[in-house]
Amino acid sequence: DKAWYHLEESQKFKAIYTKTIPDVETTNFETNRLTFTPNLMNALEGVGSETRVPIFIVGFPRSGTTLLERILDSHPQIVGLGEHSPLHARLNHMKLEWQQAFSEKNPMKYLEETIAKHGDEIKKDMIERWNKIIRGRLRAGDDVPEEKLQPLRIVDKVNTNHRNLGYIHLLFPNALIIHCARNPMDSVFSSYKHDFNVMSQRDGKDVNIDNASTFSSVSTIYRTFRRQMDYWDSVLPPGRVFKVRYEEMVDDLEGVARTIIEATGLKWDESVLDFFKKKQHINTFSSTQVRKKIYSSSIDSWKKYETHLQPLLKMLDTYETYDLTTSNYKRN
Repeated sequence: DKAWYHLEESQKFKAIYTKTIPDVETTNFETNRLTFTPNLMNALEGVGSETRVPIFIVGFPRSGTTLLERILDSHPQIVGLGEHSPLHARLNHMKLEWQQAFSEKNPMKYLEETIAKHGDEIKKDMIERWNKIIRGRLRAGDDVPEEKLQPLRIVDKVNTNHRNLGYIHLLFPNALIIHCARNPMDSVFSSYKHDFNVMSQRDGKDVNIDNASTFSSVSTIYRTFRRQMDYWDSVLPPGRVFKVRYEEMVDDLEGVARTIIEATGLKWDESVLDFFKKKQHINTFSSTQVRKKIYSSSIDSWKKYETHLQPLLKMLDTYETYDLTTSNYKRN
Protein backbone atom coordinates (compact mmCIF):
# COMPACT_ATOMS: atom_id res chain seq x y z
CA ASP A 1 0.00 0.00 0.00
CA LYS A 2 2.87 2.36 0.73
CA ALA A 3 4.41 1.76 -2.71
CA TRP A 4 1.03 2.30 -4.33
CA TYR A 5 0.54 5.54 -2.40
CA HIS A 6 3.83 6.93 -3.70
CA LEU A 7 3.02 5.86 -7.27
CA GLU A 8 -0.32 7.66 -7.14
CA GLU A 9 1.27 10.77 -5.64
CA SER A 10 3.82 10.84 -8.47
CA GLN A 11 1.02 10.53 -11.04
CA LYS A 12 -0.81 13.46 -9.45
CA PHE A 13 2.35 15.54 -9.72
CA LYS A 14 2.83 14.48 -13.34
CA ALA A 15 -0.74 15.60 -14.14
CA ILE A 16 0.25 19.17 -13.29
CA TYR A 17 2.53 19.46 -16.32
CA THR A 18 1.32 16.63 -18.56
CA LYS A 19 -1.75 16.21 -20.76
CA THR A 20 -3.37 13.07 -22.11
CA ILE A 21 -4.76 13.02 -25.65
CA PRO A 22 -5.74 9.38 -26.28
CA ASP A 23 -8.03 10.44 -29.14
CA VAL A 24 -4.89 10.71 -31.29
CA GLU A 25 -4.78 6.89 -31.41
CA THR A 26 -8.49 6.61 -32.09
CA THR A 27 -8.34 9.13 -34.94
CA ASN A 28 -5.35 7.37 -36.47
CA PHE A 29 -7.18 4.03 -36.34
CA GLU A 30 -10.26 5.43 -38.06
CA THR A 31 -8.08 7.06 -40.73
CA ASN A 32 -6.37 3.74 -41.40
CA ARG A 33 -9.69 1.94 -41.76
CA LEU A 34 -10.83 4.49 -44.34
CA THR A 35 -7.48 4.52 -46.19
CA PHE A 36 -6.34 0.90 -46.22
CA THR A 37 -9.50 -0.78 -47.41
CA PRO A 38 -9.48 -4.44 -48.52
CA ASN A 39 -9.99 -3.35 -52.14
CA LEU A 40 -7.04 -0.95 -52.07
CA MET A 41 -4.75 -3.46 -50.37
CA ASN A 42 -5.61 -6.11 -52.95
CA ALA A 43 -5.12 -3.69 -55.86
CA LEU A 44 -1.64 -2.68 -54.64
CA GLU A 45 -0.48 -6.12 -53.51
CA GLY A 46 3.12 -6.85 -54.50
CA VAL A 47 4.05 -3.47 -56.01
CA GLY A 48 6.62 -2.58 -53.35
CA SER A 49 10.29 -3.44 -52.97
CA GLU A 50 11.17 -7.13 -53.16
CA THR A 51 13.83 -6.81 -50.46
CA ARG A 52 13.77 -8.87 -47.26
CA VAL A 53 16.33 -6.65 -45.53
CA PRO A 54 13.95 -4.79 -43.18
CA ILE A 55 12.39 -6.44 -40.15
CA PHE A 56 9.68 -4.42 -38.42
CA ILE A 57 8.82 -4.99 -34.76
CA VAL A 58 5.58 -3.60 -33.39
CA GLY A 59 3.90 -3.88 -30.02
CA PHE A 60 2.28 -1.95 -27.22
CA PRO A 61 4.84 -0.30 -24.91
CA ARG A 62 6.36 -2.63 -22.31
CA SER A 63 5.43 -5.75 -24.27
CA GLY A 64 8.92 -7.19 -24.85
CA THR A 65 9.84 -5.45 -28.10
CA THR A 66 13.25 -4.32 -26.80
CA LEU A 67 14.08 -7.84 -25.65
CA LEU A 68 13.02 -9.20 -29.03
CA GLU A 69 15.21 -6.70 -30.87
CA ARG A 70 18.20 -7.61 -28.69
CA ILE A 71 17.70 -11.30 -29.43
CA LEU A 72 17.55 -10.61 -33.17
CA ASP A 73 20.54 -8.25 -33.01
CA SER A 74 22.60 -11.03 -31.41
CA HIS A 75 22.43 -13.01 -34.65
CA PRO A 76 25.63 -12.38 -36.69
CA GLN A 77 23.68 -11.31 -39.79
CA ILE A 78 21.01 -9.15 -38.12
CA VAL A 79 21.39 -5.65 -36.69
CA GLY A 80 19.00 -3.40 -34.80
CA LEU A 81 18.56 0.33 -35.27
CA GLY A 82 16.84 0.80 -31.92
CA GLU A 83 14.08 3.37 -32.22
CA HIS A 84 15.81 5.38 -34.96
CA SER A 85 13.43 4.64 -37.82
CA PRO A 86 14.19 5.73 -41.40
CA LEU A 87 10.60 4.74 -42.23
CA HIS A 88 9.24 7.10 -39.60
CA ALA A 89 11.47 9.91 -40.90
CA ARG A 90 9.87 9.64 -44.35
CA LEU A 91 6.28 9.04 -43.30
CA ASN A 92 4.95 12.60 -43.45
CA HIS A 93 6.35 13.17 -46.93
CA MET A 94 5.02 9.81 -48.09
CA LYS A 95 1.54 10.54 -46.71
CA LEU A 96 1.44 13.84 -48.60
CA GLU A 97 2.26 12.03 -51.83
CA TRP A 98 -0.36 9.43 -50.98
CA GLN A 99 -3.01 12.16 -50.71
CA GLN A 100 -1.75 13.76 -53.91
CA ALA A 101 -2.38 10.52 -55.78
CA PHE A 102 -6.14 10.92 -55.61
CA SER A 103 -5.98 14.20 -57.51
CA GLU A 104 -4.07 12.57 -60.37
CA LYS A 105 -5.68 11.27 -63.57
CA ASN A 106 -4.44 7.77 -62.84
CA PRO A 107 -4.26 7.52 -59.03
CA MET A 108 -3.40 3.81 -58.91
CA LYS A 109 -0.43 4.23 -61.23
CA TYR A 110 0.76 7.18 -59.13
CA LEU A 111 0.43 5.14 -55.95
CA GLU A 112 2.36 2.22 -57.45
CA GLU A 113 5.21 4.53 -58.45
CA THR A 114 5.21 6.23 -55.03
CA ILE A 115 5.31 2.91 -53.16
CA ALA A 116 8.11 1.52 -55.31
CA LYS A 117 10.18 4.71 -54.96
CA HIS A 118 9.86 5.03 -51.20
CA GLY A 119 10.48 1.33 -50.58
CA ASP A 120 13.86 1.51 -52.30
CA GLU A 121 14.75 4.80 -50.60
CA ILE A 122 13.85 3.59 -47.11
CA LYS A 123 15.97 0.48 -47.59
CA LYS A 124 18.93 2.68 -48.59
CA ASP A 125 18.29 4.91 -45.57
CA MET A 126 18.32 1.89 -43.25
CA ILE A 127 21.64 0.72 -44.63
CA GLU A 128 23.12 4.22 -44.37
CA ARG A 129 21.84 4.59 -40.82
CA TRP A 130 23.56 1.34 -39.87
CA ASN A 131 26.77 2.40 -41.60
CA LYS A 132 26.68 5.64 -39.58
CA ILE A 133 26.31 3.63 -36.36
CA ILE A 134 29.23 1.41 -37.37
CA ARG A 135 31.45 4.41 -38.11
CA GLY A 136 30.66 5.79 -34.67
CA ARG A 137 31.50 2.50 -32.97
CA LEU A 138 34.76 2.16 -34.85
CA ARG A 139 35.77 5.72 -33.89
CA ALA A 140 35.00 4.84 -30.28
CA GLY A 141 37.35 1.86 -30.52
CA ASP A 142 34.63 -0.79 -30.33
CA ASP A 143 35.15 -4.18 -31.91
CA VAL A 144 32.66 -4.78 -34.73
CA PRO A 145 32.30 -8.36 -36.06
CA GLU A 146 32.93 -8.56 -39.79
CA GLU A 147 29.46 -10.03 -40.44
CA LYS A 148 27.88 -6.92 -38.92
CA LEU A 149 29.50 -4.65 -41.52
CA GLN A 150 27.12 -5.90 -44.22
CA PRO A 151 24.08 -7.36 -42.42
CA LEU A 152 21.40 -9.29 -44.26
CA ARG A 153 18.58 -8.01 -42.04
CA ILE A 154 18.06 -4.63 -40.32
CA VAL A 155 15.51 -4.26 -37.53
CA ASP A 156 13.24 -1.22 -37.25
CA LYS A 157 11.66 -1.19 -33.78
CA VAL A 158 9.28 1.65 -33.14
CA ASN A 159 6.25 0.82 -31.04
CA THR A 160 4.10 3.28 -32.99
CA ASN A 161 4.71 1.32 -36.18
CA HIS A 162 1.44 -0.47 -35.47
CA ARG A 163 -0.17 2.64 -36.93
CA ASN A 164 1.75 2.19 -40.16
CA LEU A 165 1.46 -1.50 -41.04
CA GLY A 166 -0.60 -0.65 -44.12
CA TYR A 167 2.29 1.38 -45.51
CA ILE A 168 4.88 -1.14 -44.32
CA HIS A 169 3.19 -4.07 -46.03
CA LEU A 170 2.75 -2.22 -49.32
CA LEU A 171 6.32 -0.86 -49.25
CA PHE A 172 7.91 -4.18 -48.26
CA PRO A 173 5.59 -7.12 -49.06
CA ASN A 174 8.37 -9.63 -48.35
CA ALA A 175 9.73 -8.06 -45.16
CA LEU A 176 9.14 -9.75 -41.83
CA ILE A 177 6.70 -7.95 -39.53
CA ILE A 178 6.72 -9.16 -35.91
CA HIS A 179 4.05 -8.30 -33.37
CA CYS A 180 5.25 -8.86 -29.81
CA ALA A 181 2.44 -9.21 -27.24
CA ARG A 182 2.31 -9.66 -23.49
CA ASN A 183 -0.35 -10.13 -20.81
CA PRO A 184 -2.49 -6.98 -21.24
CA MET A 185 -2.46 -5.96 -17.58
CA ASP A 186 1.31 -6.40 -17.34
CA SER A 187 1.85 -4.20 -20.41
CA VAL A 188 -0.69 -1.56 -19.42
CA PHE A 189 0.31 -1.30 -15.75
CA SER A 190 4.01 -1.18 -16.63
CA SER A 191 3.26 1.63 -19.11
CA TYR A 192 1.22 3.47 -16.48
CA LYS A 193 4.00 3.50 -13.91
CA HIS A 194 6.70 4.64 -16.36
CA ASP A 195 7.14 8.13 -17.78
CA PHE A 196 6.35 8.24 -21.49
CA ASN A 197 6.25 12.03 -21.59
CA VAL A 198 6.87 13.51 -25.05
CA MET A 199 6.82 17.11 -26.24
CA SER A 200 4.30 17.87 -28.97
CA GLN A 201 2.93 20.93 -30.74
CA ARG A 202 -0.75 21.67 -29.99
CA ASP A 203 -2.37 24.89 -31.23
CA GLY A 204 1.05 26.45 -31.71
CA LYS A 205 2.24 25.60 -28.21
CA ASP A 206 4.62 23.00 -26.83
CA VAL A 207 2.67 20.50 -24.72
CA ASN A 208 3.89 17.58 -22.60
CA ILE A 209 1.86 14.49 -23.46
CA ASP A 210 1.82 11.11 -21.72
CA ASN A 211 -1.12 8.99 -22.79
CA ALA A 212 -0.17 6.26 -20.32
CA SER A 213 -0.37 8.43 -17.21
CA THR A 214 -4.03 7.84 -16.25
CA PHE A 215 -6.17 4.71 -16.09
CA SER A 216 -8.66 6.18 -18.53
CA SER A 217 -6.08 7.22 -21.11
CA VAL A 218 -3.83 4.14 -21.00
CA SER A 219 -6.83 1.80 -21.26
CA THR A 220 -8.16 3.78 -24.22
CA ILE A 221 -4.91 3.62 -26.17
CA TYR A 222 -4.54 -0.09 -25.36
CA ARG A 223 -8.05 -0.94 -26.57
CA THR A 224 -7.42 1.10 -29.71
CA PHE A 225 -4.08 -0.66 -30.24
CA ARG A 226 -5.82 -4.04 -30.12
CA ARG A 227 -8.55 -2.91 -32.52
CA GLN A 228 -5.85 -1.64 -34.89
CA MET A 229 -3.94 -4.93 -34.83
CA ASP A 230 -7.18 -6.88 -35.37
CA TYR A 231 -7.91 -4.70 -38.37
CA TRP A 232 -4.50 -5.31 -39.92
CA ASP A 233 -4.99 -9.05 -39.48
CA SER A 234 -8.28 -8.74 -41.36
CA VAL A 235 -6.94 -6.85 -44.41
CA LEU A 236 -3.40 -8.23 -44.72
CA PRO A 237 -2.73 -11.70 -46.15
CA PRO A 238 -3.24 -14.52 -43.61
CA GLY A 239 -0.15 -14.96 -41.45
CA ARG A 240 1.41 -11.75 -42.77
CA VAL A 241 2.16 -10.52 -39.24
CA PHE A 242 4.35 -12.95 -37.32
CA LYS A 243 3.26 -13.19 -33.67
CA VAL A 244 5.55 -13.53 -30.65
CA ARG A 245 4.21 -14.06 -27.15
CA TYR A 246 6.45 -12.50 -24.51
CA GLU A 247 5.67 -15.10 -21.86
CA GLU A 248 6.58 -17.94 -24.26
CA MET A 249 9.82 -16.18 -25.14
CA VAL A 250 10.70 -15.93 -21.44
CA ASP A 251 9.67 -19.50 -20.67
CA ASP A 252 11.41 -21.14 -23.65
CA LEU A 253 13.97 -18.72 -25.06
CA GLU A 254 15.71 -21.18 -27.38
CA GLY A 255 12.51 -22.68 -28.77
CA VAL A 256 10.91 -19.32 -29.53
CA ALA A 257 14.19 -17.77 -30.75
CA ARG A 258 14.73 -20.63 -33.21
CA THR A 259 11.19 -20.10 -34.54
CA ILE A 260 11.83 -16.37 -34.98
CA ILE A 261 15.18 -16.83 -36.72
CA GLU A 262 13.60 -19.35 -39.06
CA ALA A 263 11.01 -16.70 -39.97
CA THR A 264 13.82 -14.30 -40.93
CA GLY A 265 15.03 -16.78 -43.54
CA LEU A 266 18.47 -17.05 -41.93
CA LYS A 267 20.29 -19.98 -40.37
CA TRP A 268 20.25 -20.53 -36.63
CA ASP A 269 23.26 -19.34 -34.62
CA GLU A 270 23.88 -20.31 -30.99
CA SER A 271 25.14 -16.80 -30.16
CA VAL A 272 21.53 -15.63 -30.21
CA LEU A 273 21.12 -17.19 -26.77
CA ASP A 274 23.89 -14.96 -25.38
CA PHE A 275 22.13 -11.72 -26.30
CA PHE A 276 22.64 -10.26 -22.81
CA LYS A 277 26.44 -10.43 -23.18
CA LYS A 278 26.56 -8.24 -26.27
CA LYS A 279 26.97 -4.50 -26.37
CA GLN A 280 24.30 -2.36 -27.94
CA HIS A 281 23.09 1.17 -27.25
CA ILE A 282 19.55 1.02 -25.88
CA ASN A 283 17.33 4.05 -25.31
CA THR A 284 14.25 2.53 -23.66
CA PHE A 285 13.08 1.78 -20.13
CA SER A 286 14.00 -1.87 -20.77
CA SER A 287 17.71 -1.09 -21.17
CA THR A 288 18.78 -2.53 -17.81
CA GLN A 289 16.58 -5.61 -18.15
CA VAL A 290 17.83 -6.69 -21.57
CA ARG A 291 21.46 -6.56 -20.42
CA LYS A 292 20.68 -9.40 -18.01
CA LYS A 293 19.82 -13.03 -18.57
CA ILE A 294 16.16 -13.55 -19.34
CA TYR A 295 14.01 -13.65 -16.22
CA SER A 296 10.36 -14.37 -15.36
CA SER A 297 9.75 -12.06 -12.40
CA SER A 298 7.93 -9.56 -14.61
CA ILE A 299 5.22 -12.07 -15.55
CA ASP A 300 1.94 -11.28 -13.76
CA SER A 301 3.72 -8.49 -11.88
CA TRP A 302 0.50 -6.45 -11.92
CA LYS A 303 -1.07 -8.89 -9.45
CA LYS A 304 1.00 -7.43 -6.61
CA TYR A 305 -1.37 -4.45 -6.84
CA GLU A 306 -4.45 -6.34 -8.02
CA THR A 307 -6.80 -4.66 -5.55
CA HIS A 308 -5.74 -1.15 -6.59
CA LEU A 309 -5.86 -2.06 -10.28
CA GLN A 310 -9.45 -3.34 -10.43
CA PRO A 311 -10.72 -0.10 -12.04
CA LEU A 312 -8.08 -0.40 -14.77
CA LEU A 313 -8.91 -4.06 -15.34
CA LYS A 314 -12.56 -3.14 -15.88
CA MET A 315 -11.61 -0.37 -18.31
CA LEU A 316 -9.83 -2.89 -20.53
CA ASP A 317 -13.21 -4.56 -20.94
CA THR A 318 -13.02 -7.45 -23.43
CA TYR A 319 -9.30 -6.80 -23.96
CA GLU A 320 -8.26 -7.82 -20.44
CA THR A 321 -6.90 -11.07 -21.90
CA TYR A 322 -5.00 -11.79 -25.11
CA ASP A 323 -5.29 -15.16 -26.78
CA LEU A 324 -2.14 -14.78 -28.88
CA THR A 325 0.64 -17.33 -29.21
CA THR A 326 3.95 -17.37 -31.08
CA SER A 327 3.53 -18.21 -34.78
CA ASN A 328 4.73 -21.67 -35.85
CA TYR A 329 5.97 -22.40 -32.34
CA LYS A 330 5.74 -25.88 -30.82
CA ARG A 331 7.25 -26.50 -27.43
CA ASN A 332 9.39 -29.62 -27.32
